[in-house]
Amino acid sequence: MDDLENRSDVLNQTSYSLQDASTERNDLFDLNDMELLDSSVTDLLDDPYRMKLRRNSNYDGFDQSLGDSWIYPANYPMRQYQFTITKAALFKNTLVVLPTGLGKTFIAAVVMYNIYRWYPTGKVIFMAPTRPLVSQQIEACYRIMGIPRSDTAEVTGKQPRHTRSTLWQTKRVFYATPQVVLADLEAAEQMFPAQQVRLVVIDEAHKAKGRYAYADVIRRIALRNPYFRVLALSATPGRTLEDVAEVIRNLLISHVEVRWDNSIDVLPYVFRKDVRTIVIPLGQTIARIRKEMLQLVNPYLQRLLESNVFMQYPSTITAGLLIMRQKQFRQNALHQRHPNHSTIVADFGVCISMYHALDLLVKHGIRTFLNFFDDVTGTNVQEKYFVAKDRQIKAFLDELRERFHHRQPMQISTDSSIITGNDDIDFGHPKYRILEQQLMTFFKEFPESKAIVFCEFRDSVAMIKRMLSNNQPLIRPNCIV
Repeated sequence: MDDLENRSDVLNQTSYSLQDASTERNDLFDLNDMELLDSSVTDLLDDPYRMKLRRNSNYDGFDQSLGDSWIYPANYPMRQYQFTITKAALFKNTLVVLPTGLGKTFIAAVVMYNIYRWYPTGKVIFMAPTRPLVSQQIEACYRIMGIPRSDTAEVTGKQPRHTRSTLWQTKRVFYATPQVVLADLEAAEQMFPAQQVRLVVIDEAHKAKGRYAYADVIRRIALRNPYFRVLALSATPGRTLEDVAEVIRNLLISHVEVRWDNSIDVLPYVFRKDVRTIVIPLGQTIARIRKEMLQLVNPYLQRLLESNVFMQYPSTITAGLLIMRQKQFRQNALHQRHPNHSTIVADFGVCISMYHALDLLVKHGIRTFLNFFDDVTGTNVQEKYFVAKDRQIKAFLDELRERFHHRQPMQISTDSSIITGNDDIDFGHPKYRILEQQLMTFFKEFPESKAIVFCEFRDSVAMIKRMLSNNQPLIRPNCIV
Protein backbone atom coordinates (compact mmCIF):
# COMPACT_ATOMS: atom_id res chain seq x y z
CA MET A 1 0.00 0.00 0.00
CA ASP A 2 1.17 3.50 -0.75
CA ASP A 3 0.37 6.19 1.81
CA LEU A 4 -0.39 9.17 -0.39
CA GLU A 5 0.83 12.16 1.63
CA ASN A 6 -1.00 15.00 -0.07
CA ARG A 7 -1.79 16.45 3.34
CA SER A 8 -3.19 19.92 2.75
CA ASP A 9 -5.24 18.80 -0.26
CA VAL A 10 -6.76 15.85 1.58
CA LEU A 11 -7.48 17.85 4.72
CA ASN A 12 -9.15 20.64 2.81
CA GLN A 13 -11.27 18.21 0.80
CA THR A 14 -12.13 16.16 3.88
CA SER A 15 -13.73 19.24 5.41
CA TYR A 16 -16.34 18.75 2.71
CA SER A 17 -16.24 14.98 2.78
CA LEU A 18 -19.60 13.89 4.02
CA GLN A 19 -22.60 15.68 2.60
CA ASP A 20 -22.46 17.62 -0.63
CA ALA A 21 -25.25 15.90 -2.48
CA SER A 22 -27.56 18.75 -3.32
CA THR A 23 -27.45 22.51 -3.63
CA GLU A 24 -30.26 22.77 -1.09
CA ARG A 25 -27.85 21.59 1.62
CA ASN A 26 -24.81 23.61 0.66
CA ASP A 27 -25.45 26.00 3.55
CA LEU A 28 -24.32 23.22 5.88
CA PHE A 29 -20.84 23.46 4.41
CA ASP A 30 -19.95 27.16 4.46
CA LEU A 31 -16.71 26.16 6.17
CA ASN A 32 -13.28 27.71 6.05
CA ASP A 33 -10.96 25.57 3.95
CA MET A 34 -8.53 25.40 6.86
CA GLU A 35 -11.08 24.39 9.50
CA LEU A 36 -9.41 21.07 10.20
CA LEU A 37 -5.97 22.66 10.54
CA ASP A 38 -6.54 23.64 14.17
CA SER A 39 -4.46 22.86 17.25
CA SER A 40 -5.73 19.29 17.43
CA VAL A 41 -4.38 18.59 13.94
CA THR A 42 -1.07 20.27 14.83
CA ASP A 43 -0.84 17.96 17.84
CA LEU A 44 -1.29 14.85 15.74
CA LEU A 45 1.74 15.79 13.63
CA ASP A 46 3.80 15.41 16.82
CA ASP A 47 2.03 12.19 17.77
CA PRO A 48 0.65 10.62 14.55
CA TYR A 49 -0.29 7.34 16.25
CA ARG A 50 -2.64 8.92 18.77
CA MET A 51 -6.26 8.51 17.71
CA LYS A 52 -8.24 11.75 17.81
CA LEU A 53 -11.90 11.37 16.88
CA ARG A 54 -13.95 14.40 16.01
CA ARG A 55 -17.13 14.69 18.05
CA ASN A 56 -18.98 17.58 16.41
CA SER A 57 -22.02 16.80 14.28
CA ASN A 58 -20.39 17.34 10.90
CA TYR A 59 -17.42 15.01 11.44
CA ASP A 60 -18.52 12.71 14.23
CA GLY A 61 -16.00 9.87 14.53
CA PHE A 62 -13.45 11.29 12.04
CA ASP A 63 -9.95 10.13 13.02
CA GLN A 64 -7.62 13.09 12.55
CA SER A 65 -4.52 10.92 12.94
CA LEU A 66 -5.49 9.03 9.77
CA GLY A 67 -7.54 11.57 7.88
CA ASP A 68 -4.64 13.55 6.43
CA SER A 69 -3.97 10.83 3.84
CA TRP A 70 -5.71 8.12 1.87
CA ILE A 71 -4.56 4.69 0.78
CA TYR A 72 -4.37 3.41 -2.79
CA PRO A 73 -3.10 -0.15 -3.43
CA ALA A 74 0.33 -0.32 -5.06
CA ASN A 75 0.18 -4.10 -5.54
CA TYR A 76 -2.19 -3.68 -8.52
CA PRO A 77 -1.27 -2.20 -11.92
CA MET A 78 -1.83 1.55 -11.86
CA ARG A 79 -4.70 2.67 -14.08
CA GLN A 80 -5.00 6.46 -14.13
CA TYR A 81 -8.77 6.49 -14.68
CA GLN A 82 -9.31 4.29 -11.61
CA PHE A 83 -7.12 6.55 -9.49
CA THR A 84 -8.89 9.70 -10.71
CA ILE A 85 -12.36 8.28 -10.13
CA THR A 86 -11.45 6.92 -6.70
CA LYS A 87 -10.08 10.27 -5.56
CA ALA A 88 -13.24 12.07 -6.69
CA ALA A 89 -15.49 9.48 -5.04
CA LEU A 90 -13.84 9.98 -1.65
CA PHE A 91 -14.87 13.62 -1.51
CA LYS A 92 -18.08 13.84 -3.56
CA ASN A 93 -21.26 11.80 -3.89
CA THR A 94 -20.30 10.21 -7.19
CA LEU A 95 -22.06 8.25 -9.92
CA VAL A 96 -19.44 6.12 -11.71
CA VAL A 97 -20.38 5.05 -15.23
CA LEU A 98 -17.84 2.50 -16.41
CA PRO A 99 -18.17 -0.38 -18.92
CA THR A 100 -18.28 -3.91 -17.54
CA GLY A 101 -14.87 -5.37 -16.74
CA LEU A 102 -13.03 -2.08 -16.21
CA GLY A 103 -12.85 -2.11 -12.43
CA LYS A 104 -15.92 -0.69 -10.74
CA THR A 105 -15.45 -3.27 -7.98
CA PHE A 106 -11.84 -2.15 -7.48
CA ILE A 107 -12.90 1.49 -7.13
CA ALA A 108 -15.62 0.55 -4.64
CA ALA A 109 -13.19 -1.49 -2.54
CA VAL A 110 -10.65 1.37 -2.31
CA VAL A 111 -13.29 3.95 -1.39
CA MET A 112 -14.85 1.61 1.18
CA TYR A 113 -11.50 0.93 2.82
CA ASN A 114 -10.58 4.60 3.13
CA ILE A 115 -13.90 5.66 4.64
CA TYR A 116 -13.64 2.64 6.96
CA ARG A 117 -10.15 3.83 7.93
CA TRP A 118 -11.06 7.51 8.38
CA TYR A 119 -14.07 6.72 10.60
CA PRO A 120 -13.09 3.93 13.04
CA THR A 121 -16.60 3.85 14.55
CA GLY A 122 -18.46 4.47 11.28
CA LYS A 123 -20.49 2.02 9.21
CA VAL A 124 -20.01 1.22 5.51
CA ILE A 125 -22.81 -0.41 3.50
CA PHE A 126 -22.48 -2.07 0.09
CA MET A 127 -25.75 -2.89 -1.68
CA ALA A 128 -26.31 -4.99 -4.81
CA PRO A 129 -29.56 -6.25 -6.39
CA THR A 130 -28.78 -9.96 -5.89
CA ARG A 131 -27.03 -12.06 -3.28
CA PRO A 132 -24.44 -13.47 -5.74
CA LEU A 133 -23.31 -9.91 -6.54
CA VAL A 134 -23.17 -9.19 -2.81
CA SER A 135 -20.99 -12.26 -2.20
CA GLN A 136 -18.61 -11.30 -5.02
CA GLN A 137 -18.02 -7.89 -3.45
CA ILE A 138 -17.21 -9.39 -0.03
CA GLU A 139 -14.37 -11.41 -1.53
CA ALA A 140 -13.19 -8.51 -3.71
CA CYS A 141 -12.94 -6.08 -0.79
CA TYR A 142 -10.98 -8.57 1.25
CA ARG A 143 -8.69 -9.48 -1.66
CA ILE A 144 -8.05 -5.91 -2.90
CA MET A 145 -7.87 -3.89 0.31
CA GLY A 146 -7.78 -6.42 3.14
CA ILE A 147 -10.84 -5.12 4.98
CA PRO A 148 -10.84 -7.40 8.06
CA ARG A 149 -13.35 -10.22 7.92
CA SER A 150 -13.95 -9.72 11.65
CA ASP A 151 -15.53 -6.33 10.88
CA THR A 152 -17.53 -7.63 7.93
CA ALA A 153 -21.06 -9.04 7.76
CA GLU A 154 -23.38 -10.24 5.02
CA VAL A 155 -26.91 -9.30 6.03
CA THR A 156 -29.67 -11.43 4.49
CA GLY A 157 -33.41 -11.78 4.80
CA LYS A 158 -32.96 -15.39 5.96
CA GLN A 159 -31.35 -14.24 9.20
CA PRO A 160 -33.70 -13.62 12.16
CA ARG A 161 -34.29 -9.95 12.87
CA HIS A 162 -32.51 -10.10 16.24
CA THR A 163 -29.43 -11.57 14.52
CA ARG A 164 -29.41 -8.76 11.97
CA SER A 165 -29.85 -6.21 14.75
CA THR A 166 -26.77 -7.58 16.52
CA LEU A 167 -24.77 -7.45 13.28
CA TRP A 168 -25.75 -3.83 12.62
CA GLN A 169 -24.59 -2.88 16.10
CA THR A 170 -21.34 -4.86 16.27
CA LYS A 171 -19.95 -4.96 12.70
CA ARG A 172 -18.74 -2.09 10.54
CA VAL A 173 -18.81 -3.16 6.88
CA PHE A 174 -22.07 -4.62 5.56
CA TYR A 175 -23.04 -6.34 2.32
CA ALA A 176 -26.73 -6.73 1.56
CA THR A 177 -29.52 -6.36 -0.95
CA PRO A 178 -31.43 -3.06 -0.68
CA GLN A 179 -34.63 -4.83 0.34
CA VAL A 180 -32.99 -6.16 3.52
CA VAL A 181 -31.46 -2.78 4.39
CA LEU A 182 -34.79 -1.04 3.83
CA ALA A 183 -36.65 -3.56 6.00
CA ASP A 184 -34.27 -2.95 8.90
CA LEU A 185 -34.36 0.82 8.39
CA GLU A 186 -38.15 0.67 8.69
CA ALA A 187 -37.94 -1.36 11.90
CA ALA A 188 -37.31 0.10 15.34
CA GLU A 189 -34.83 2.99 15.23
CA GLN A 190 -32.48 1.35 17.71
CA MET A 191 -32.08 -1.65 15.38
CA PHE A 192 -30.38 0.25 12.56
CA PRO A 193 -27.58 2.71 13.47
CA ALA A 194 -28.27 5.20 10.66
CA GLN A 195 -26.39 7.98 12.48
CA GLN A 196 -23.17 5.96 12.20
CA VAL A 197 -23.40 5.31 8.45
CA ARG A 198 -20.55 7.05 6.64
CA LEU A 199 -20.66 5.43 3.20
CA VAL A 200 -23.30 3.71 1.06
CA VAL A 201 -22.10 1.97 -2.12
CA ILE A 202 -24.76 1.09 -4.68
CA ASP A 203 -24.06 -1.45 -7.41
CA GLU A 204 -26.23 -1.51 -10.55
CA ALA A 205 -27.25 2.04 -9.63
CA HIS A 206 -29.40 2.45 -12.75
CA LYS A 207 -32.07 0.51 -10.86
CA ALA A 208 -32.58 3.45 -8.47
CA LYS A 209 -35.76 4.52 -10.22
CA GLY A 210 -39.47 4.20 -9.58
CA ARG A 211 -40.29 1.97 -6.63
CA TYR A 212 -36.94 0.19 -6.35
CA ALA A 213 -35.58 0.04 -2.79
CA TYR A 214 -32.32 1.92 -3.46
CA ALA A 215 -34.02 5.32 -3.44
CA ASP A 216 -35.95 4.60 -0.23
CA VAL A 217 -32.79 3.43 1.57
CA ILE A 218 -30.93 6.66 0.76
CA ARG A 219 -33.93 8.81 1.64
CA ARG A 220 -34.47 7.13 5.01
CA ILE A 221 -30.80 7.27 6.00
CA ALA A 222 -30.65 10.95 5.02
CA LEU A 223 -33.63 11.75 7.24
CA ARG A 224 -31.68 10.55 10.28
CA ASN A 225 -28.14 11.38 9.17
CA PRO A 226 -27.27 14.04 6.56
CA TYR A 227 -23.52 13.32 6.72
CA PHE A 228 -22.67 10.26 4.63
CA ARG A 229 -20.98 9.57 1.33
CA VAL A 230 -22.74 7.87 -1.63
CA LEU A 231 -20.89 5.93 -4.35
CA ALA A 232 -23.13 4.69 -7.18
CA LEU A 233 -21.86 2.26 -9.83
CA SER A 234 -23.34 1.41 -13.21
CA ALA A 235 -22.33 0.34 -16.69
CA THR A 236 -25.60 1.70 -18.14
CA PRO A 237 -27.00 4.64 -16.13
CA GLY A 238 -30.20 4.96 -18.16
CA ARG A 239 -31.72 5.02 -21.61
CA THR A 240 -32.76 8.66 -21.46
CA LEU A 241 -31.58 11.84 -19.76
CA GLU A 242 -34.72 11.67 -17.63
CA ASP A 243 -33.69 8.21 -16.36
CA VAL A 244 -30.21 9.45 -15.46
CA ALA A 245 -31.62 12.55 -13.79
CA GLU A 246 -33.92 10.39 -11.66
CA VAL A 247 -31.00 8.22 -10.52
CA ILE A 248 -28.92 11.31 -9.68
CA ARG A 249 -31.81 12.83 -7.73
CA ASN A 250 -32.73 9.67 -5.85
CA LEU A 251 -29.15 8.89 -4.80
CA LEU A 252 -28.14 12.48 -3.86
CA ILE A 253 -25.41 12.49 -6.50
CA SER A 254 -23.34 15.68 -6.89
CA HIS A 255 -20.62 14.45 -9.26
CA VAL A 256 -20.55 12.09 -12.26
CA GLU A 257 -17.52 10.21 -13.62
CA VAL A 258 -18.18 8.73 -17.07
CA ARG A 259 -15.92 6.53 -19.17
CA TRP A 260 -16.91 4.73 -22.36
CA ASP A 261 -15.06 2.03 -24.30
CA ASN A 262 -13.53 4.73 -26.51
CA SER A 263 -12.45 7.07 -23.70
CA ILE A 264 -8.75 7.89 -24.08
CA ASP A 265 -7.70 6.75 -20.60
CA VAL A 266 -9.71 3.53 -20.91
CA LEU A 267 -8.70 2.44 -24.44
CA PRO A 268 -5.47 0.63 -23.40
CA TYR A 269 -7.53 -1.76 -21.25
CA VAL A 270 -10.35 -2.52 -23.72
CA PHE A 271 -10.36 -5.44 -26.14
CA ARG A 272 -11.47 -4.75 -29.68
CA LYS A 273 -15.03 -5.88 -30.22
CA ASP A 274 -17.50 -5.98 -33.06
CA VAL A 275 -21.03 -4.99 -32.14
CA ARG A 276 -23.93 -6.27 -34.22
CA THR A 277 -27.55 -5.49 -33.54
CA ILE A 278 -30.05 -8.12 -34.61
CA VAL A 279 -33.59 -6.76 -34.84
CA ILE A 280 -36.06 -9.56 -34.20
CA PRO A 281 -39.74 -9.16 -35.16
CA LEU A 282 -42.08 -10.05 -32.32
CA GLY A 283 -44.06 -12.44 -34.45
CA GLN A 284 -47.81 -12.91 -34.74
CA THR A 285 -48.24 -14.84 -31.48
CA ILE A 286 -46.85 -12.17 -29.15
CA ALA A 287 -48.52 -9.38 -31.15
CA ARG A 288 -51.90 -11.13 -30.83
CA ILE A 289 -51.50 -11.74 -27.08
CA ARG A 290 -50.49 -8.10 -26.57
CA LYS A 291 -53.55 -6.89 -28.48
CA GLU A 292 -55.91 -9.09 -26.44
CA MET A 293 -54.31 -7.97 -23.17
CA LEU A 294 -54.73 -4.31 -24.11
CA GLN A 295 -58.41 -4.95 -24.79
CA LEU A 296 -58.80 -6.57 -21.36
CA VAL A 297 -57.10 -3.71 -19.52
CA ASN A 298 -58.82 -0.95 -21.50
CA PRO A 299 -61.95 -0.65 -19.28
CA TYR A 300 -59.75 -0.03 -16.22
CA LEU A 301 -57.67 2.54 -18.09
CA GLN A 302 -60.76 4.35 -19.39
CA ARG A 303 -62.14 4.65 -15.86
CA LEU A 304 -58.86 6.22 -14.71
CA LEU A 305 -58.98 8.71 -17.58
CA GLU A 306 -62.60 9.59 -16.82
CA SER A 307 -61.70 10.12 -13.13
CA ASN A 308 -59.31 12.95 -14.14
CA VAL A 309 -56.29 11.42 -12.39
CA PHE A 310 -54.26 12.40 -15.46
CA MET A 311 -53.64 16.11 -16.00
CA GLN A 312 -53.90 15.49 -19.74
CA TYR A 313 -54.56 12.52 -21.99
CA PRO A 314 -51.19 10.70 -22.26
CA SER A 315 -49.86 9.93 -25.73
CA THR A 316 -48.36 6.66 -24.49
CA ILE A 317 -49.15 4.57 -21.42
CA THR A 318 -46.36 2.80 -19.53
CA ALA A 319 -46.12 1.14 -16.13
CA GLY A 320 -43.72 3.90 -15.03
CA LEU A 321 -46.19 6.66 -15.95
CA LEU A 322 -48.98 4.85 -14.11
CA ILE A 323 -46.84 4.49 -10.98
CA MET A 324 -46.06 8.22 -11.02
CA ARG A 325 -49.77 9.09 -11.35
CA GLN A 326 -50.62 6.60 -8.60
CA LYS A 327 -48.17 8.33 -6.23
CA GLN A 328 -49.67 11.69 -7.16
CA PHE A 329 -53.17 10.37 -6.51
CA ARG A 330 -52.18 9.06 -3.07
CA GLN A 331 -50.60 12.39 -2.13
CA ASN A 332 -53.70 14.28 -3.23
CA ALA A 333 -55.86 11.89 -1.20
CA LEU A 334 -54.12 13.03 1.98
CA HIS A 335 -55.71 16.45 1.50
CA GLN A 336 -58.91 15.62 -0.37
CA ARG A 337 -60.16 12.07 -0.83
CA HIS A 338 -61.72 11.27 -4.20
CA PRO A 339 -65.33 9.99 -3.93
CA ASN A 340 -64.35 6.89 -5.96
CA HIS A 341 -61.07 6.37 -4.10
CA SER A 342 -61.30 2.58 -3.67
CA THR A 343 -62.25 1.97 -7.31
CA ILE A 344 -59.42 4.17 -8.57
CA VAL A 345 -56.91 2.36 -6.31
CA ALA A 346 -58.05 -0.98 -7.76
CA ASP A 347 -57.93 0.36 -11.34
CA PHE A 348 -54.40 1.62 -10.82
CA GLY A 349 -53.46 -1.81 -9.47
CA VAL A 350 -54.75 -3.64 -12.52
CA CYS A 351 -53.26 -1.18 -15.02
CA ILE A 352 -49.81 -1.09 -13.40
CA SER A 353 -49.65 -4.86 -13.20
CA MET A 354 -50.88 -5.41 -16.75
CA TYR A 355 -48.64 -2.81 -18.39
CA HIS A 356 -45.61 -4.14 -16.53
CA ALA A 357 -46.54 -7.63 -17.70
CA LEU A 358 -46.92 -6.39 -21.29
CA ASP A 359 -43.42 -4.96 -21.12
CA LEU A 360 -42.14 -8.37 -20.00
CA LEU A 361 -44.08 -10.04 -22.82
CA VAL A 362 -42.48 -7.88 -25.52
CA LYS A 363 -38.93 -7.97 -24.10
CA HIS A 364 -38.70 -11.46 -22.63
CA GLY A 365 -41.53 -13.55 -24.01
CA ILE A 366 -44.63 -15.44 -22.99
CA ARG A 367 -43.02 -17.62 -20.34
CA THR A 368 -41.56 -14.69 -18.37
CA PHE A 369 -44.90 -12.93 -18.80
CA LEU A 370 -46.75 -15.86 -17.22
CA ASN A 371 -44.13 -16.28 -14.48
CA PHE A 372 -44.85 -12.71 -13.42
CA PHE A 373 -48.47 -13.58 -12.66
CA ASP A 374 -47.55 -16.92 -11.06
CA ASP A 375 -45.14 -15.30 -8.58
CA VAL A 376 -47.33 -14.33 -5.60
CA THR A 377 -44.40 -13.26 -3.40
CA GLY A 378 -42.43 -11.01 -5.75
CA THR A 379 -43.10 -7.54 -7.10
CA ASN A 380 -46.51 -5.88 -7.57
CA VAL A 381 -48.20 -8.28 -5.14
CA GLN A 382 -51.04 -5.89 -4.28
CA GLU A 383 -51.60 -4.98 -7.93
CA LYS A 384 -51.70 -8.66 -8.95
CA TYR A 385 -54.38 -9.22 -6.32
CA PHE A 386 -56.69 -6.87 -8.23
CA VAL A 387 -55.87 -8.65 -11.50
CA ALA A 388 -56.77 -12.04 -10.00
CA LYS A 389 -60.27 -10.76 -9.21
CA ASP A 390 -61.02 -10.18 -12.91
CA ARG A 391 -62.53 -13.38 -14.30
CA GLN A 392 -61.86 -12.50 -17.94
CA ILE A 393 -58.18 -11.81 -17.33
CA LYS A 394 -57.84 -14.94 -15.19
CA ALA A 395 -59.47 -17.09 -17.89
CA PHE A 396 -57.21 -15.59 -20.56
CA LEU A 397 -54.06 -16.32 -18.51
CA ASP A 398 -55.24 -19.90 -17.82
CA GLU A 399 -55.74 -20.41 -21.55
CA LEU A 400 -52.18 -19.20 -22.24
CA ARG A 401 -50.76 -21.53 -19.57
CA GLU A 402 -52.47 -24.47 -21.21
CA ARG A 403 -51.54 -23.46 -24.76
CA PHE A 404 -47.85 -23.02 -23.92
CA HIS A 405 -47.57 -25.94 -21.48
CA HIS A 406 -46.80 -23.58 -18.63
CA ARG A 407 -47.68 -26.01 -15.86
CA GLN A 408 -44.58 -25.46 -13.71
CA PRO A 409 -42.28 -22.41 -13.78
CA MET A 410 -38.66 -23.23 -14.54
CA GLN A 411 -36.35 -22.89 -11.58
CA ILE A 412 -32.59 -23.18 -11.07
CA SER A 413 -31.25 -25.24 -8.18
CA THR A 414 -29.05 -23.61 -5.54
CA ASP A 415 -25.86 -24.90 -7.18
CA SER A 416 -27.15 -23.94 -10.67
CA SER A 417 -26.75 -27.52 -11.88
CA ILE A 418 -30.39 -28.62 -12.12
CA ILE A 419 -33.22 -26.98 -14.04
CA THR A 420 -36.70 -27.99 -12.88
CA GLY A 421 -39.86 -27.58 -14.97
CA ASN A 422 -41.77 -29.39 -17.67
CA ASP A 423 -39.92 -30.51 -20.80
CA ASP A 424 -42.51 -29.89 -23.51
CA ILE A 425 -42.24 -26.13 -23.49
CA ASP A 426 -42.51 -23.30 -25.94
CA PHE A 427 -39.87 -20.70 -25.10
CA GLY A 428 -42.31 -17.95 -25.94
CA HIS A 429 -40.11 -15.43 -27.78
CA PRO A 430 -38.42 -15.67 -31.20
CA LYS A 431 -35.16 -14.22 -29.81
CA TYR A 432 -34.37 -17.48 -28.00
CA ARG A 433 -34.18 -19.51 -31.22
CA ILE A 434 -32.13 -16.75 -32.88
CA LEU A 435 -29.73 -16.93 -29.92
CA GLU A 436 -29.50 -20.70 -30.32
CA GLN A 437 -28.68 -20.37 -34.03
CA GLN A 438 -26.02 -17.72 -33.37
CA LEU A 439 -24.30 -19.84 -30.72
CA MET A 440 -24.37 -22.98 -32.86
CA THR A 441 -22.77 -21.09 -35.75
CA PHE A 442 -20.13 -19.66 -33.42
CA PHE A 443 -19.15 -22.97 -31.80
CA LYS A 444 -19.01 -24.80 -35.13
CA GLU A 445 -16.34 -22.30 -36.17
CA PHE A 446 -14.64 -21.98 -32.76
CA PRO A 447 -15.34 -25.23 -30.86
CA GLU A 448 -12.79 -24.54 -28.09
CA SER A 449 -13.93 -20.98 -27.43
CA LYS A 450 -16.38 -19.70 -24.80
CA ALA A 451 -19.40 -17.40 -24.84
CA ILE A 452 -21.34 -15.49 -22.20
CA VAL A 453 -25.06 -14.76 -22.43
CA PHE A 454 -26.23 -12.04 -20.05
CA CYS A 455 -29.84 -12.21 -18.85
CA GLU A 456 -31.99 -9.92 -16.75
CA PHE A 457 -34.07 -12.64 -15.06
CA ARG A 458 -33.29 -16.00 -13.48
CA ASP A 459 -36.11 -17.70 -15.39
CA SER A 460 -34.52 -16.54 -18.67
CA VAL A 461 -31.27 -18.19 -17.55
CA ALA A 462 -33.18 -21.40 -16.84
CA MET A 463 -34.92 -21.37 -20.23
CA ILE A 464 -31.75 -20.68 -22.17
CA LYS A 465 -29.87 -23.47 -20.42
CA ARG A 466 -32.73 -25.90 -21.08
CA MET A 467 -32.79 -24.91 -24.75
CA LEU A 468 -29.01 -25.05 -25.27
CA SER A 469 -28.68 -28.38 -23.46
CA ASN A 470 -30.35 -30.00 -26.47
CA ASN A 471 -27.26 -29.10 -28.53
CA GLN A 472 -24.64 -30.97 -26.50
CA PRO A 473 -21.78 -31.71 -26.98
CA LEU A 474 -21.43 -28.79 -29.41
CA ILE A 475 -22.73 -26.39 -26.75
CA ARG A 476 -22.08 -27.19 -23.06
CA PRO A 477 -24.14 -24.64 -21.11
CA ASN A 478 -23.68 -23.72 -17.46
CA CYS A 479 -25.50 -21.23 -15.23
CA ILE A 480 -24.03 -18.57 -12.96
CA VAL A 481 -26.75 -16.83 -10.95
